[in-house]
Order: sequence, then structure tokens, then C-alpha cells
Amino acid sequence: MVNLQGPIVALLTPFSANGEIEWQAFESYLSALSCWGVRTVIANGTTGEFPSLTLTERQEIVEFVKAHFEGTIINNVSATCVSDVQELIAGSKGYADSILLLPPYYYSACEDDGLCRFFVSALSGKTLPTMLYHFPQHTGNPLRIELVAKLLDHGFRIEGIKDSSGDLAHVLN
Repeated sequence: MVNLQGPIVALLTPFSANGEIEWQAFESYLSALSCWGVRTVIANGTTGEFPSLTLTERQEIVEFVKAHFEGTIINNVSATCVSDVQELIAGSKGYADSILLLPPYYYSACEDDGLCRFFVSALSGKTLPTMLYHFPQHTGNPLRIELVAKLLDHGFRIEGIKDSSGDLAHVLN
């Protein structure tokens, strides 16, 4: 089980005026978070910039966070392309303690069977603990309990679900 200690911070990725990742600012930010008692972060955070980053930049970020943060690291590996998700998962090994994965976020209103196929394809053979990310306002695809049950039936070990729906009733289910 992943050692999660709150608060869990989805990292902002600082950029320079020319659109490059600002590594010095990122290092200062990680240092400040540690000083403030943050012990768990989400690299390639869920703060909105990750879809605009290349796979190489996302790999550089998780490696940088590992080198400059001593706590638990969750790496957001969300993408709509299964092979991109698989590449991001492979690149997380040795750098992240867990991965976080949204349902596909362009194709909305998918049936659970289709979402299940996406997750099974993306996660098959992967060894890192997995957390799912429920954010239906942005993906158009809710993570219903029936879908999670199907994934568990496929033998996936789901460590947790990050819920950004704002729907307390859903969280309590």
C-alpha cells in the first residue's frame, strides 16, 4: 500500500515566458512544500498543464520531482492514447510510488465496457500501485462503482480514487 500523508498536493509546473519548464522555480517550489510539511505530491499534476506537455517533458518532470522531493510521489499518467499511458507508466518505475489515471478525456459519455477496455489495455502488465481519477466535469466519463468492480474483477489492484467531482454522494458510495 502507498504511504499517503495529507495534504496531497497536485504540483503546478512553472514555465518561463517562452514556454520552457522553469526548473529553478520548480526546485524552490518543491523545497517550500517540504518545509510546509507536505509529504505527498502528484507529479505532472492535475492542475491542467499535463495534456500540453510532451511525453519527454512529463518524464523529465517525474525524474526531477524524485530528485528534489523526499516524500511520496504519485505520477499522473493520464492520456487518451493507450500507448502513451503505457510509456508514462513504464517511465514512472523507479521515480513514482504510484500512478494516477483519468478515463479518456476527449471521448465523453463512454459506456463502462469501453472505459474498462481502455483501463485494461493501459494497465495490463503494469506493476505500480494504481489510483484512478474521477473528474467527470472534464472527462465526460464518470468512474461508476460498476466500472471499478469490473476492473477489480480483472485483477487490478486499485489503491484509491482521487475524486474531483465535488459530489459528496458519489464519494460516499
